[in-house]
Amino acid sequence: MKKIFLAFIAAITLFTACEDKYNDQFEGMEDKVWKAYTPTLEYTLTATDYTTISTAITNNANATAEEKALAATVKSKQAIPDLIKLSDYAPAILAKLYKTFDLGGACVVKYNRYAEPIVNTSSPLTISAANYTSMGQSSSYFNSQAKAELLIKNFLDNTNYADPNTQKTVKYVLEKQSIERYIQVNADKTTQEVAYDKDAYKLVEADYDLVGRGQHDNFNDLADALALMDDLATARTDALPKIYKVLVYKNYYDTYIVYTFDGKAWSLTSSLQPKSEQYIFNDQNVWVFDPSIKFTASKTDLAIIVEWVKTNKGTNFLDSYGTAEFYSGASAYRGNVDYTILKREQYDAANFLVDHDNDVNTPLVSITADAAKALMDTRIKETMAELLKIKYPNADPNRGNYQLVYKCTGPGTFTYVSGPTKL
Repeated sequence: MKKIFLAFIAAITLFTACEDKYNDQFEGMEDKVWKAYTPTLEYTLTATDYTTISTAITNNANATAEEKALAATVKSKQAIPDLIKLSDYAPAILAKLYKTFDLGGACVVKYNRYAEPIVNTSSPLTISAANYTSMGQSSSYFNSQAKAELLIKNFLDNTNYADPNTQKTVKYVLEKQSIERYIQVNADKTTQEVAYDKDAYKLVEADYDLVGRGQHDNFNDLADALALMDDLATARTDALPKIYKVLVYKNYYDTYIVYTFDGKAWSLTSSLQPKSEQYIFNDQNVWVFDPSIKFTASKTDLAIIVEWVKTNKGTNFLDSYGTAEFYSGASAYRGNVDYTILKREQYDAANFLVDHDNDVNTPLVSITADAAKALMDTRIKETMAELLKIKYPNADPNRGNYQLVYKCTGPGTFTYVSGPTKL
């Protein structure tokens, strides 16, 4: 599966004390405030777009045979299969829609990703005769796929519990009526079902009459057809081996479906998953794929960090209100990160008792100002990484690393320069 590298740039507001001696300790930290990079457009692929992509795949000289084979799937399912990279085709669609745009402007393209669920045919949960009965079936099969999917879901909800995101393959028997099937009669008069054959002889009314099946011009089921076709071949004096196309009334197929447990209930695993990709308008006036996710840490985000510190580092780092932590300095109440040493000395003296006057004779000094800054940098990187894990639990590594360049044009202001450039 092609995977997308997600480069995260989170903007946070850093709070430092007003006194010069504290600002001096963190020279350059005031520059670490980024404005939010927010997509200015959203666009959802249409049926016409999927058809356009399907045609482009077919006509793409660089597309592999496997990719070209999926072109029809793009059109019929109105979705992008895993083997197809939308980024190969979306820029052309955007170029027609938005021929000019602000430099560095972004567009999030929404689409359906198509991927068949992984079917475990080696060890599925097989619906037993007793299971059919418990689901109100008088026979050991279902005659409707929709009915089967609903009843099996209810059955799993009542009998099977699992960890969230667990998938389970279920095997059941589905009855279909009046299906054409292909029977081969061998030279020794044995019979077997075979695959589709365009040259097979199709039985007519007179043929069914020869074996006593003329009332409905079909066989009762596959076993009935296999048992009688050697008699039919003999009656017709056909040269053998020969393949026949016959109509079978009742057909029973082993059918596999996959369910996913969300922690509360089971649901049918969909082949279509809503996805989105971001594209930006670069300095070459071209739309290019941009896999980055950029956001400004909100009070809600900082509250997540506070809770993480409380759970993983201890309540001793929290203020009396429980809305700020001084392991890394996140404050959900103020919506910023406190980068002052005095607070660290108050809540984490063991690591942050600083000699502010550079007096080597001061007792109990545990860290220098430079080391304190380095430790605070390390900790905010740690807690921001934990925030990203919580916000983006499904982020996948890479189908490519990209670099974007921004220029600082004023206090807290950054202007797009170029990129993304694949590294």
